[in-house]
Amino acid sequence: SLGVPDRLEALEALQELVEDVDNARDLMAAGGFAEVKGLLAAEEPRLQAGAAWVLGTAAQNDEALQSHLCSAEVDVMPGLARLFREAAPAEVRAKALYAASALQRSHALGRRQFELAGGVHALVDALAGEAAASKLRLKSLTLLADLLAA
Repeated sequence: SLGVPDRLEALEALQELVEDVDNARDLMAAGGFAEVKGLLAAEEPRLQAGAAWVLGTAAQNDEALQSHLCSAEVDVMPGLARLFREAAPAEVRAKALYAASALQRSHALGRRQFELAGGVHALVDALAGEAAASKLRLKSLTLLADLLAA
């Protein structure tokens, strides 16, 4: 089994690869997103943030990938919502919000999954929390605005 530093390096390389939609679709065809989803539940916060970043990058403005990541087969939204609902480090919460935003942008199923996962309540809680970083508040407001505009 790989140690945390090696896994972080692999996630960073994977994030760069999935910036290209063809690579992201190849990873989807190979079933690789299930492995990435599993890292959302890792004990190491840096692995959680890295996994969320990979998912968000892959899902950006690509309906096929959004649908796959929201499908019953993969269903990443509950794990993402859990990360920004819980008292995770700000970086983890920000990356989870990034991924949730990418999954629901212009995608009805993603918005529905976000609602079912308690995402709207988690956003309101993030905005109400005094300890929330300004970057996290901005991401939360942006995502709420996107939901209202949909």
